[in-house]
Amino acid sequence: MSAEEQESNPKQEVQEKETPQKEGPTKKLHMLKDSWSVFYIPSKREGDDYVVDLLGSVDSLEGAFAILNTMPKVTILPPDDNLVFSRNGVEPRYENFTEGISSIQMYVNPKNQGEDAAERLLCASLGEWFPKEAGESVVQVVRFAHKFSRFAEHTVRLEIWFKDEHASLVQSHIKTELLTTVPSVKILPARSLAK
Repeated sequence: MSAEEQESNPKQEVQEKETPQKEGPTKKLHMLKDSWSVFYIPSKREGDDYVVDLLGSVDSLEGAFAILNTMPKVTILPPDDNLVFSRNGVEPRYENFTEGISSIQMYVNPKNQGEDAAERLLCASLGEWFPKEAGESVVQVVRFAHKFSRFAEHTVRLEIWFKDEHASLVQSHIKTELLTTVPSVKILPARSLAK
């Protein structure tokens, strides 16, 4: 993107930034609007609380996939372990998102569709792909987990946390735009995180 194009479109959510490489051509990074922290939450608890391990922070889609590619595929994570991306470093605990936040959970099986859906959801959320009517910074948390069962050993649970006022718009967009090529997806109705 040229400097003139950037000036004419200052609100572009995913920006490109050139980074020099040791050898070969210059690569362009797809910069994110905000920094996202990446957490790993094992299913084992310490007492009554979950352990939340910070893996790092990312500011580009390439950075997000660099971390994602170092992890086992979501379909082979230990059952109920979570890989979580959270906007602006907020630790992904329900109590940190008590007001004005809803979630949508999606379940996908077989494993190739689960992995594809996870990548699509991650790109859409971090890249601010949701409709402009939903405003800016709609999605706050993206969460993946392997939900093993004797009936479907490679089921993947995908979840996003977002602003309440956009629940119907976000859910509709996921069904009609984002995951239309994932036939096995089951999308549950949006629910508020407020208790």
